[in-house]
Amino acid sequence: MAHYLGISTKEFVKRYTRLVFMFHEQRLSLVEKNQYDCVFWDTLCTIYPARPHQCRTYPFWKRHLVSKREWEKTAAFCPGINRGRVYSQKEIEELIRSTPNYDIRRFSPHLKREIL
Repeated sequence: MAHYLGISTKEFVKRYTRLVFMFHEQRLSLVEKNQYDCVFWDTLCTIYPARPHQCRTYPFWKRHLVSKREWEKTAAFCPGINRGRVYSQKEIEELIRSTPNYDIRRFSPHLKREIL
């Protein structure tokens, strides 16, 4: 994303991320605008070619796939779900398997060590 925006990783981390505590570990998260919209959302994704893995795999997240009910709850507020190309079970399983390990130490060499 930093490369796509033409800025350094250090500048990207400083300008567009914040620390969050999730799943018993600290992680970097993109900052949000009002209503928790992504900082890069402006009617459409402004960094679409460089969007993060989380965005590339939505809505095929484990929590949405646990049941038909959960899928339909997600579809109720996302107008893109159940439209467009149909993904096979094999494709969805591969998306889930490809989710990287988000160990913050791997993604945040520019944060102060005492934070980690």
